[in-house]
Amino acid sequence: MRWGDASIVRRLVILSLLAGLVPGLVGILLVRGLEERSLSREAIERNDAVALQTAAAIDGRVGAVEEQLRLVASIPGVAGISGSAADDLSIALRVSDELDQLVLHDVQGRAVAAVASSRVLDPDEIAVRPPELPFGAGILTPPSGLPVVEVAVPVEDPPGTVVGTLTGQVPLTMLTPEVDGGILAARREAILTDDDGVIVAHRETDRVLARQAYPAASLRTGVREVGGPAARRWLISSAELTALPATVIVEQPEAVALAPAEATMNGVTAVLLAVVAGIVAAVILTGRRLLRPLRGLVEAVARLERGDRAVRVPTGAAAEVGALAEGFNRMAGALDERRSQLEAAEISARRSEERLRLLVEGVEDYAIVLLGREGRIRSWNTGAHRLLGYDRDEALGRPFADVFAAGGASGATADPLLEAATSHRGDTEGWCQRGDGTRFWARTVATALTDEQGDPYGYAVVVHDLTERQAARVALEDALAREQEAAEELRRTSELKDEFLAIATHEIRTPLAAILGASNLLSGGAGDLEEEEQERMRSMIATHAQDLRQMVDRLLDFTRLQAGRAQLVRERFDLAEELERVVNVLERQLADHALDVDVPSRELELDREGLRHVVTNLLSNAAKFSPPGSTITLAAAVDDEHLVVRVSDQGRGIPAADHETVFELFRQSTAPYSSARGTGVGLAIVKRYVELAGGDVTLESAEGEGATFTVTLPLTDPAETAPVGGERAAG
Repeated sequence: MRWGDASIVRRLVILSLLAGLVPGLVGILLVRGLEERSLSREAIERNDAVALQTAAAIDGRVGAVEEQLRLVASIPGVAGISGSAADDLSIALRVSDELDQLVLHDVQGRAVAAVASSRVLDPDEIAVRPPELPFGAGILTPPSGLPVVEVAVPVEDPPGTVVGTLTGQVPLTMLTPEVDGGILAARREAILTDDDGVIVAHRETDRVLARQAYPAASLRTGVREVGGPAARRWLISSAELTALPATVIVEQPEAVALAPAEATMNGVTAVLLAVVAGIVAAVILTGRRLLRPLRGLVEAVARLERGDRAVRVPTGAAAEVGALAEGFNRMAGALDERRSQLEAAEISARRSEERLRLLVEGVEDYAIVLLGREGRIRSWNTGAHRLLGYDRDEALGRPFADVFAAGGASGATADPLLEAATSHRGDTEGWCQRGDGTRFWARTVATALTDEQGDPYGYAVVVHDLTERQAARVALEDALAREQEAAEELRRTSELKDEFLAIATHEIRTPLAAILGASNLLSGGAGDLEEEEQERMRSMIATHAQDLRQMVDRLLDFTRLQAGRAQLVRERFDLAEELERVVNVLERQLADHALDVDVPSRELELDREGLRHVVTNLLSNAAKFSPPGSTITLAAAVDDEHLVVRVSDQGRGIPAADHETVFELFRQSTAPYSSARGTGVGLAIVKRYVELAGGDVTLESAEGEGATFTVTLPLTDPAETAPVGGERAAG
């Protein structure tokens, strides 16, 4: 019998069997998988806890041995590193329950004394322990026998000075109790492996002697598969030791962990089969009752499909079938009523469309255009004619791109039609271009017109000319930007002023406090001070007074340069002698640095005081921002037209971002110069003076590579050497 020939009842029976059995089987498999996954996860979590506990116990045992060795190493006889230390080692070996061997090495690694619990050790036969070997615990495997734990601690005499090494060996069997602790429940096994995966501790001694390698891949996957006649899968957990280069591995047969799932599956399967049988019986009985009245309903549906809007079915059937018949009758009546409503709505829509067309045609301030799916113009109102310059007859049927382009020729503004095609609506504002090439600023809104299925069949485009408003907005934004720039400049100047006042106050208060302190000592208790101490106080007062004078001079110099009241006084002098005087004046500031001077002896005619202040500021700056012990270079070169002076340091350097601002008043580099601070005036003085002299100053630096300042001064008298006023550039 073919499927098409089967009755509805038989189809329902077959489908009910499939609907019951397939989900049932899937449910069994799903429940079993979830149960196994849950049990595996719980077993692994328990095994992880066992591994961590076992690792902690082993670390504790090894740590206790290390503490014992440190106590032995602190015994005076052992700390002396001599052959007589063997007696102390023997006593310590007898007292210890774990130690099997003790060896004392000197600082070169040679064995000085050695004892063992079950054999006699000759220090001369013990290999030299390389001094570079680290202290701590490790696993050794003798040529024969079981692996041992060797612990090495430093011998210090006095404390803090290592004079040798004390090593102790402990049989690895001391860790057997901790390893056995991991197999007390659920058929778990605990194993200790070294870094190469070789088993070094297990409850079975023969497995330790066999030195089996544990595959590292098992630790990565958490499951180990063992082949052969007794093939099985093991759940793996591991924990690394902190006291030894080893790993604790806890493994459990997967079958043991998943055994509780079998009982659950048997119960679930029985319940599921009973449910399937009940479903099949219910479907057969229900199908027979439904089949008879459904035939009449099927015939009525066919008549309704053929257009018989007056068709109805009897409603005498019971329960759901009767309700279905009543529902069919209500549906047929609703369809008839809906048809009448659609006919009336169609007439109303035609009238509304005509009113809307007349309204759109009368709008003059907005261009309103309807486009077909391909983008050709189907409707063109009066506003479109006024704004875009085309008559209705000229525009209809043409592509909209021929008469209008958003963004102008450059396309800087997004095309609203493209946006409407992707997101059903595009709203842009910017420069647009008419078909004749003229541009105007407009807001353009394009909306996709869609049918009942949401597919676009055209677009409605509205264009509003905003050229005058945009011009006013641009003018307002320009004025606001200028106001903001002025306010920002004022704020920045105020911040720089406040920072300068804070720095200058600090720089003045520091030497002033030293002067006041020394003066009080001299005036209040000079009789109690020795002559040498009094002289030191007077020298301190003079030094800090000189610092104050230099600071005030710098501020006065910059004020004169800034106000244009400084003038250059040219005179002849020897370049080498003059720069040597500058170096001598800065002797105290340069005392912590190596100064490399390369200045030729040459008669020049320049402003002596101005040059002196330029070099003084550059050298002071180099000393302040370079570490003690570094080299500061002062070099000069002279040709027929220019004097070139270079000052280089080995400091932290100046980031490239600060090269333009470092010469501004009150400005300092943003690089983290530890505690170095300044007023931010020195380099500004250099810049102003060099510009006044018709020269140039440049900076070569990168962060972390030091800095080089190069000053170039013309040897000829610049045209602007005599500003109004008679004061010098340096007081």
